[in-house]
Amino acid sequence: MKVTPALMALHREWHKALLNTPPPREGCFTSEYPRIGWQEVQCVKPPNIPMPPRHGVLPYTVGNGYDYSAQVSGDLLSVIGSFDTATTTGEKGFTYQSPTTEVSDAYTLQVNSNFFSSPPACSGATTPASCQGWQQYVYSSKSGGSAYMQYWLLNYNKTCPSGWNTYGSDC
Repeated sequence: MKVTPALMALHREWHKALLNTPPPREGCFTSEYPRIGWQEVQCVKPPNIPMPPRHGVLPYTVGNGYDYSAQVSGDLLSVIGSFDTATTTGEKGFTYQSPTTEVSDAYTLQVNSNFFSSPPACSGATTPASCQGWQQYVYSSKSGGSAYMQYWLLNYNKTCPSGWNTYGSDC
């Protein structure tokens, strides 16, 4: 299907309408263009593939030098974006189906919150004032079209709270 300006405009209108259509209850839902409404799907446990925040230069920064980062103030209610071109050239990464072995042409798209201070979950950290919260939304090219969220407690430096995984000094 050729993506035309008219089709892009229709998708934008659909997206706006969907944002104004709340899910009928708590749970997991999907929607597919052009339907405006939510279909309930079974909730599943997200993959246990840590995607920590960047600390200096990382070897997994991809995009052929075209990585983008935007800063916002206030609440982030939605994100809309597009790629003028997209080419994968054998990049390797972990996937939902392969959390321990890297596979070709695997990539993620991530939307991250700013770091935030004093989340209640940091109260048990070694130094609660140094602990920060962080949240990200992740879409994986190889995870069946699903997205998931990861919550982080950075600089926790102690055994993580029940239900949290340990990643270095973070949870």
